Amino acid sequence: MKNNSTYQLQNYHWRSFLTFVGPLAVLALYTFTCRAFLARPPVNDVVDTVYPGARWIYFVWFVIIIFTLDWSRVGLANIEAAALMHPRLAPMTAISLMWHTDTKWANPVWWLRAIHVGLTRCFRRGTTAGTQPMCAPDKMWILLSLTTMIIYCALPLSGLTMEITDVLTYTNQPAKIYGPNDTSFNFRSTLPT
Repeated sequence: MKNNSTYQLQNYHWRSFLTFVGPLAVLALYTFTCRAFLARPPVNDVVDTVYPGARWIYFVWFVIIIFTLDWSRVGLANIEAAALMHPRLAPMTAISLMWHTDTKWANPVWWLRAIHVGLTRCFRRGTTAGTQPMCAPDKMWILLSLTTMIIYCALPLSGLTMEITDVLTYTNQPAKIYGPNDTSFNFRSTLPT
């Protein structure tokens, strides 16, 4: 009796869904934060807001960034695994495949190695006898690296767009005015000591 069964790869639909919806949710939260808290122009360095005491959102954003940086790396690794199964996107040699092991595209040390290999190949026109040509990363690796670089730079810097300032809210209490006014302008005794 012959067994013709082959290994079937598992599909993780929930993980794929989160890979695409997660970045959209973070973008939606940032857009909401910008519109609700940051888009109001200050008048005389005073921001009028309907949300007093919103300092917590500034700190929550940095906590979200910590998790989002790791989620983005995992999501890109899932995209890489799916892409490498297609013959058109898969590396041609085993040495090229080594660039994709252990998510090396998410590591700044490997970014420097890729730059070194690229510069070495650029300045060394041919190979001399006895030396092997250096294997450079493929287009998929470069795309994943550039995406990771953008994420590593953009997410932490997005927190710098949020500035913690004091806000004023409308109240029914009368404002206390110290100092001279129109009735006591010429009297020095009205100034507080």
